[in-house]
Amino acid sequence: MRNRFSGFLWFAVMVMLFAAPGAFGQANLYLNDAGNNVMDGVYVGPYNATINGTSGQQIICDDFADETNVGESWIANVTTLSNLSGTKWGSSSPSSFWGGSYSALQGYEAMMALSSQMLGNKNPNQVGDLAYAVWAIFNGSAVYNWLISHGDGAAWGAVQSMVTAALKGSYSIAQFAGWQIFTPTKCLSNCTGIGGLPQEFLEYNPLNVPEGGTAISYLLVGLFTCLMAMVYRRRQVQA
Repeated sequence: MRNRFSGFLWFAVMVMLFAAPGAFGQANLYLNDAGNNVMDGVYVGPYNATINGTSGQQIICDDFADETNVGESWIANVTTLSNLSGTKWGSSSPSSFWGGSYSALQGYEAMMALSSQMLGNKNPNQVGDLAYAVWAIFNGSAVYNWLISHGDGAAWGAVQSMVTAALKGSYSIAQFAGWQIFTPTKCLSNCTGIGGLPQEFLEYNPLNVPEGGTAISYLLVGLFTCLMAMVYRRRQVQA
């Protein structure tokens, strides 16, 4: 009886560890359309995708180095700010355009802060500036060259201001609960991007699990607490 109980207890602990926030998950994505907002020859989003069979999901691109076209489908790793391992920019520093010694985490926090301002924004020019600002966090040189080549120095000025403010912001991971990072790992169909993979995307969904833990984690924590109480009570009885 004691061996069975111990085995169950260790099983519960291991499940909690693997259910911890920030652990890798995977999702199937399909790009339905790129929206209607175009700025300097680029669809700036937010884009509409189907994620794990659920359509109507808004995603925001954080990657100016690759391409994604309507009709592409792929598999992506799903992570949060709690674990940037394996993400597009997780081992990078924000562009040297912005000076300082910012970390990858600060870069992703800044991108999510800017992306938050895109959702529900009805001003297409502001959405465009924000999208380019998101891209410029880690790829400032390419964004600068693109905007200047299109004669849009005004947009570059707005991007500079937005990026500088976002990187200097003070954040906590809890502020970005509900945000997820989709990093492509395998093409399923029609991928035309560099290396045969689409871009990395960000998504905010209020139904997403908060950064503080998953529902199953909380359930198992409660179970673990009850089990420990049972162990303590049994020892008292035996004493």
